[in-house]
Amino acid sequence: MFVEEGFIVKVILDMDPGIDDAIALLIALNTKLKIVGITTVSGNVDVNQATYNTLRLLDAVDEKITVAKGADKPLFKRPIHSTHIHGKDGLGNCNLKAKNRSVIDAQKFFHDILSTHKRKEINILATGPLTNIALLLDKEPLAYKLNKIVLMGGVYGINRKVRGNVTPYAEFNFYCDPEAADIVFNSNIKVDAVGLDVTINSKCAITKMAYDAIGRSRGKSVNIAHTILSYPFSRYKVFHLHDVFALARLLHPNMFKTTNCQVSIDKFGKMRGRCVVTLKRGNVNVCSDVNAQSFVRFVMNGLRQH
Repeated sequence: MFVEEGFIVKVILDMDPGIDDAIALLIALNTKLKIVGITTVSGNVDVNQATYNTLRLLDAVDEKITVAKGADKPLFKRPIHSTHIHGKDGLGNCNLKAKNRSVIDAQKFFHDILSTHKRKEINILATGPLTNIALLLDKEPLAYKLNKIVLMGGVYGINRKVRGNVTPYAEFNFYCDPEAADIVFNSNIKVDAVGLDVTINSKCAITKMAYDAIGRSRGKSVNIAHTILSYPFSRYKVFHLHDVFALARLLHPNMFKTTNCQVSIDKFGKMRGRCVVTLKRGNVNVCSDVNAQSFVRFVMNGLRQH
């Protein structure tokens, strides 16, 4: 683990909150990560709502972190959202409020951060469609200074065949913006990718029993988590915390088994968003398995600390 080895991990969170993004953010705030800022993107909800959700989560736990609004649509596709999973507001239709404060432009924020940090000092944790990151890689001359991109997205099928959650072939983030995902994978930046192959592990899902345990705990983070999780638990028996796996990968890489490979993304037709994996040495480490017991402990302990 980076932090246990004495290193300060500086990270930009790129997200589209989203209930599982929100849980990932709450846990991240309880770690020793140095979150230098949060960029928002159209995905689970539109970018304005994603930005508002980020602000109200930060305000709820009294955190003052720079928030930068990013892309309001994919590079070439029409925006799609998943409010049927996350509620109309993206956070289970909760009543959290945000104070009035200004946000900045995501691409300007990326430039400013990379301008003032050394090479390999900044990581990106991306849990939404990769539009912002693709724009960064395509247009920002300083993008080469990034250390690593850790992302949640895709279906890789390295150890077993897994269905997508939008089509049989595609996971939501990559279906939203396949062109962006392809740009990220075909950059020269190291990528750690956690897809549905790992995140749908039933042993890692939040069950009703775990949800009730969260409700019995005390603290700002667990109270918020319990509130926003009430929406999916009014509809489903379990809830998969897809985006939290990417955070766990950043902090605890040894929790995962990985395969080094090359990845490209299909962009059109019924295969839109499909990952095409080539088992040759590449810039991508795809997570193929996780220590479920360690992951559940990471989630529960992370929520209880704030």
